[in-house]
Amino acid sequence: MARIFFIFGGAIFVFLGCVHAIYMLADLRRPRRLVPADPALIQAMASSAVRLSRGGTNMWRAWIGFNFSHALGA
Repeated sequence: MARIFFIFGGAIFVFLGCVHAIYMLADLRRPRRLVPADPALIQAMASSAVRLSRGGTNMWRAWIGFNFSHALGA
């Protein structure tokens, strides 16, 4: 019985991780799910560099990477 609960509980996380990844990949083409409600904020994130990367990336790319890493983690 414990094995069934373990598999069922794990399946929920796998399902949610897959949905998260699908939404994130869909947002690359047409942002509408895992994005800020204000479209101006998306532009602000895209134009804001991350200091740690010394201009190598911006906040929008970091946001996409964060969502992708969390989708893989689930």
